[in-house]
Amino acid sequence: MEKKENQKLLTPDYSIILLKKYPELSPVELRICAYLRRNMSSMEIAKMTNRSVRTIEYTRTNIRKKMNLAKGENLVKHLIRIDSVE
Repeated sequence: MEKKENQKLLTPDYSIILLKKYPELSPVELRICAYLRRNMSSMEIAKMTNRSVRTIEYTRTNIRKKMNLAKGENLVKHLIRIDSVE
């Protein structure tokens, strides 16, 4: 993926919505949310960000905790729903 396309992942409007709802999300977590919103797998995200799959999975867990998602609730669906509801 080119750098320009990477920069378009997290639109300003979406990042504002996420930060208003979840102000404790870090910049890295916001970027991971953007990738997840595009329905990318942990392996794909790891390759894109030059991180390990384990690191991405750990970050996903932290995002879920910060969003207080129930154990069975799908993170990707939640992220997409935030975008369409707000």
